Amino acid sequence: MAAASVTVKKSTFHAVAAPCATAAALPPLLAAVAAAHPTARHVAHAARLSPTAARSSDGGEPRGTGGAPLLAALDGARLVGVAVAVARVYGGVKLGVGGLGRAYGEAAAAAVAAGGRVPVVPRSRAASGGGGVMVVDVPDGVLGAFGVAVRDATRGAGRVVPVLEEGGGDDDQGC
Repeated sequence: MAAASVTVKKSTFHAVAAPCATAAALPPLLAAVAAAHPTARHVAHAARLSPTAARSSDGGEPRGTGGAPLLAALDGARLVGVAVAVARVYGGVKLGVGGLGRAYGEAAAAAVAAGGRVPVVPRSRAASGGGGVMVVDVPDGVLGAFGVAVRDATRGAGRVVPVLEEGGGDDDQGC
């Protein structure tokens, strides 16, 4: 998870970006962001679940000012399997539709930039004996925190290169 805050005309936009494999994993992320910022009037979010599937919500803001800029930030960074949620704490100055969109987008881009990238590279089915796997390189302990089962791994220098089953099914969690 990565976080960043942006202040625009006294309103503060608190953004969190996190891995997210399914739409069902969004509610816990949104609840955590809302709980962390109880004075926030709005919590907008977006998730790029796959190259062709996305979810977004303006979180009560005017149409197109919250979710769309957040999704644009994810797409601009070419991220898949990631969600971003932004809580807006109102500062007493109206920003207008354009100002809201820019502020939400800026906060999302800052959170995305603060997070590390985990490259996911599918191995060829021929090389894996026909049972396609994925290899990622992440700090040791990160995958367990998201409930990811590791079939096999090479560890060293505080990092782990696990071999994950490809296409874990509908019960994947991870937001």
